[in-house]
Amino acid sequence: MSIQETRDKDRLRRLFARDPIGAIYMLGDLEESAFCHCRWYVDDDRGVLLLYAGLAVPVVLPFGDAAALVREVTLPDRFYTKVTDAERRLFSDWELSEPEELYVMGLRELIRPSSVPGLRMRLISDPALIEPLYSDYPGNYFSPEQVPYGLYAAAEFDGRIVAAGGTHAWARDEGAAALGNIVTAAAYRGQGIGRALVAYLCDELQARGCRHIGLHVHRLNRSAVNCYRSIGFTVHSEITQWTASREGLPQPEVEPYRNISQL
Repeated sequence: MSIQETRDKDRLRRLFARDPIGAIYMLGDLEESAFCHCRWYVDDDRGVLLLYAGLAVPVVLPFGDAAALVREVTLPDRFYTKVTDAERRLFSDWELSEPEELYVMGLRELIRPSSVPGLRMRLISDPALIEPLYSDYPGNYFSPEQVPYGLYAAAEFDGRIVAAGGTHAWARDEGAAALGNIVTAAAYRGQGIGRALVAYLCDELQARGCRHIGLHVHRLNRSAVNCYRSIGFTVHSEITQWTASREGLPQPEVEPYRNISQL
C-alpha cells in the first residue's frame, strides 16, 4: 500500500513546496514545538493528511489528493478541519457543524501604508500586555501560550495598547508564517492602525527570513479583507472550516480550539 505514516520533514517540505500558501498552517506545524503533536500520513507524492493533537479537539487537514488517506487512516471521533468545496465530499460520512467560510490569502508583495501620526509599534513577549484586547471578542482564537512561540506585536496610541496581532503558526526553518489574532480596539478602528500593525508584522517576519506569509479570514469580514488587500495580500483560495463528528456523538463540553494545556 502506498499510504505511510512519516516523520520525514524533507519529504513533507517537498510536497508543500507545490503550494506553500495553501499549506501555510501545515508548514507552520513543521516547527518542533508543534511537530511533536503531529502525525503525518502520505500517499506517495499524491497527498498528505495531518492529524494534529495539540488542541482540545484534534485537527485533521488534507493537502493535495487526500481521498485515499481519508478513507484508510483512522480518524478521531470528532475533529476540526478546513477544506475546499471539492474536498468536502471526503467527509460525507460525518456530521458537520455550521460552516465558517474563509479566504486563504497570501502576501504577494508588501505595500507599506502611510504612517499614522503618534502610532508606535513594538514586538512583545508578555501576553498579559495584549490579553485584555481580546476580552471584547468572544470566540477568538487567542491563547496566551501562542505569544512566546510566535512573533507578536502591539500598537500603542494615546499612551495605551490599542491593537495587537501575531502568528498562529511560524516555522522559522521553513520561512513560513500564518498571521492571526489581529485585533483593534473598537474606539480606534478606521484610522489605519490595523493596517499598519499587519504591515509591521510582515516586515519583521521578512527580516527574519520568512518567504511565505499567509492568513485565513472570514469571507464576510470585508473590512479585514480590504485591509489585507491594501498592503499586498491576494486571495489564494476559498475554504470552509467545520467540526466533524461521528453520527450521534454528543457535542463537546470544551471549546474545540483550546490548547490541550489550557484544559
